[in-house]
Amino acid sequence: MPVHCPVSFPNLSAAEFEKLDYRVMGHAYASQNELGRLCDECAYKADLKARLLADGFQPVLTEIPVTAAHRDFSKKYFLDLVAGGALYELKADANLVGEHDAQLLNYMFLLGIQRGKLLNFHAAKVQGKIIATSLTPEDRRPFYRRQ
Repeated sequence: MPVHCPVSFPNLSAAEFEKLDYRVMGHAYASQNELGRLCDECAYKADLKARLLADGFQPVLTEIPVTAAHRDFSKKYFLDLVAGGALYELKADANLVGEHDAQLLNYMFLLGIQRGKLLNFHAAKVQGKIIATSLTPEDRRPFYRRQ
């Protein structure tokens, strides 16, 4: 199935991702400290983007369209945040749940990347959860074929 995304993702090692994520999390905590924990997701997304850009992150992009198409079927997804080549899915819910993991994992599979992070701003302190897979796009292909 052809997938189109205007952003290319570097193959970040776990150590590279964690180093970058340490800086992102500092800004996520600062954002929640300033805005509180009851804002909509879009407020945290805009504030976090502004903080990352002010800190010199490049690129920092939000609402990146990803289109998956097959024959006459087409589905468009939107990635919440890409900072320095790392994918973040932002939430403003009481708790992170399995559906959030599945959403991020689906994006990762479509993009062929091995790690991303969920951020939830409604908890007492920002919740973060790294989602990682060792499956390559070639390893994933058999799961998509009909049996």
